[in-house]
Amino acid sequence: MDIYPRRDLQLEQIDLCAMLEDVALLAQPDAEQRGVRVVRDLAQRPLMVKVDTDFMKQAILNVVINGIQAMPEGGVLTIRARRHEGLVTTEVIDTGAGIPPDVQDKIFELYFTTKPEGSGIGLAQTYQVLQWHYGSVDFQTDDGKGTIFRLRIPLAESTLDVAREVAVRTP
Repeated sequence: MDIYPRRDLQLEQIDLCAMLEDVALLAQPDAEQRGVRVVRDLAQRPLMVKVDTDFMKQAILNVVINGIQAMPEGGVLTIRARRHEGLVTTEVIDTGAGIPPDVQDKIFELYFTTKPEGSGIGLAQTYQVLQWHYGSVDFQTDDGKGTIFRLRIPLAESTLDVAREVAVRTP
């Protein structure tokens, strides 16, 4: 089920680190209100990706805001980005309570939420946007210690290779 109305992706080559800085600034007021310190651990060199900037920024912001909301008593949210084997891996790490085992398999389902004020759309959107960009999103959680969300998207120079591989596989 598509969450967004159909439209062509407006792809542009950008430095993902710059986008992550923008996302951190957008989330800062919410973080401060909840006593959360946002730490940036970004690559020293630009991490160039080819993405629809609006969609990707919203996808990452969804994960960052969820991480902040997972720490109502305050904590640390780390945004990390690294290059690894043709991909950029962005990690959003919170020091919250973790995701309970009984809901882990539903976390990316549309309209599923554990928050009274939540819509259940954010992580489903993130999942869809990452798929559109030949990427992926997953998480690792530790009860009482926090959660790491990993978003992976191809580096700009490897996007062509992915498109060629898909074209070759398609009959």
